[in-house]
Amino acid sequence: MNSNLESYRFEDFLLDESFQRWSLSTAEKSEREFWSEYYLTHQEQHEAMDRAKVSIQQMNRTEPEVDASHIEAAWEQVDEMTSSPVVRMRPITWMSIAASVAIMIVASYLYLRDTAPTYVSYQTGYGQVSNVTLPDGTEVTLNANSRIKVEEGWSDLDSRKVLLEKGEAFFEVTKTADKKPFHVISDEVTVTVLGTEFNVKSGKSATQVMLREGKINLSYRGVERIMKPGELANVDKANSSLTVSEVEVRQYDSWLERKLVFANTPLSEVAILIQDHYGVAVELSDELKDRRLSGEIPNKNLELLLKALKVTHDLEISHDKNIVTINQSRHKP
Repeated sequence: MNSNLESYRFEDFLLDESFQRWSLSTAEKSEREFWSEYYLTHQEQHEAMDRAKVSIQQMNRTEPEVDASHIEAAWEQVDEMTSSPVVRMRPITWMSIAASVAIMIVASYLYLRDTAPTYVSYQTGYGQVSNVTLPDGTEVTLNANSRIKVEEGWSDLDSRKVLLEKGEAFFEVTKTADKKPFHVISDEVTVTVLGTEFNVKSGKSATQVMLREGKINLSYRGVERIMKPGELANVDKANSSLTVSEVEVRQYDSWLERKLVFANTPLSEVAILIQDHYGVAVELSDELKDRRLSGEIPNKNLELLLKALKVTHDLEISHDKNIVTINQSRHKP
């Protein structure tokens, strides 16, 4: 089985023999279990997998058998009803049409695959922070559970583009001699710069851009905004709104030093941060959801973070396998 499945697109799944067997329910148990598990854990590829599965099933649909004597009887009835001879054409079967269409689809996708841009991906796991140097010298720091894609061949392109597919990344953009613009794209948000330092975070409910140094142009659904250092742009995905406000920069870039800075932050937001960063489920008692935290705590690993939260904010915290439970401390001084 191909080890590079995460880069698969529609046409790759379509041509993969193991995936074909799974789609047609003819795979062995090990293959069935593999693809079922892969489908559950790779939601970002659901659209491509679903389309490929439907196409494979349609191309392998069998036609009902028709008795030859019935066909001959039908032609005789037509001959009797017409005054001129009827030329009997060989019927074009559904499968022959489907096969022709399939060939055209695959050929088109293979052409697009060969001519489409090629990307290099950089990704971090849960609890991992990594530094990446891009071809132009730009430094990117990826927060935990984050992924960016960079188009190859920047020297031959009119601009430099980075796709933030998930998570959070901090950019220290290098100015080039030819002043090529630098674009960071996350969902429908595009950040354009020449040389500056900024942070982009792509979450489930919002995309945030924080400018630490320099100047950037932010574009969202036809609305453009020039941002100044110390400003945070927040794009709410639910109501498609863009707001810009002044913030304390330290609160948004402290993760670069493996620290977290809270400023009247709801504990419910801290729980989401822990889930996204470390890939664990956080169970928070109702009485604590609106409690707010302030201060700075280390974030080098999950256990250190939980210990610091427990001590500095008087909480009862337990960690069992992949579940973190946070309750109000019952300690009485």
